[in-house]
Amino acid sequence: MSIRRRFKSIRAGGKKPPAGLPARVRPAPRGCETEKMKKDVLISIRGVQLVDGEKECIELLTTGRYYKKNGSYYLSYLETEATGMEGIRTTLHIEDSKRVTMLRSGRAKSQLIIEKGCRHQCHYDTGYGSIMVGVLGDRIDSRLSDEGGVLDFSYSLDINTALASENRVTITVRDAAPPPAPVQ
Repeated sequence: MSIRRRFKSIRAGGKKPPAGLPARVRPAPRGCETEKMKKDVLISIRGVQLVDGEKECIELLTTGRYYKKNGSYYLSYLETEATGMEGIRTTLHIEDSKRVTMLRSGRAKSQLIIEKGCRHQCHYDTGYGSIMVGVLGDRIDSRLSDEGGVLDFSYSLDINTALASENRVTITVRDAAPPPAPVQ
């Protein structure tokens, strides 16, 4: 019998643990590493969107949560009035400089996958209805560490293979806690 099955039977039936293991030991949940880095951060986002030759810039300074799970960084924050998506939670899953997945939850749900050189069909909710968009990742540069850092990526969106917009996003993450006062 595998260790996992033994622990399942212990939890279910209250049997004694296998020899050599203390009674209160439980295996980590499947796919979970024991990384504990999680903190409140200041997030600076600068987005540039090019549509039909016209450039639109948006800048946002907000707070959020920054954490590491299974070797990837996650950044989560609430959208504000400035973005027109007040109350929607955005979570970025950053896999080094390989892939960025942007998930939005709330009244408008979306998932965009940005991967350099790959085109993904993604679900995008406009708030008035859902559409499928093509997302082609142009560039991803992640200089994130446990302390924070900078994430810079660009991608293009298409609808029915017709170019809708070209986008560039730069996100700076830094600790929200003020530095400790010097000891005198």
